Amino acid sequence: MVDGTGMCGACRITVDGRTRFVCVDGPEFDAHKVDFDEMLMRLRAYN
Repeated sequence: MVDGTGMCGACRITVDGRTRFVCVDGPEFDAHKVDFDEMLMRLRAYN
């Protein structure tokens, strides 16, 4: 988490087809609705 307000977008994920920010909307989501393929692709971009 960079700023904790969702402005940086580093924590952006897709949940049930909607964009969510973990730092603002989370951190708890229904794991069956999280797009883990997209999430893992985004996480690799920060390595």
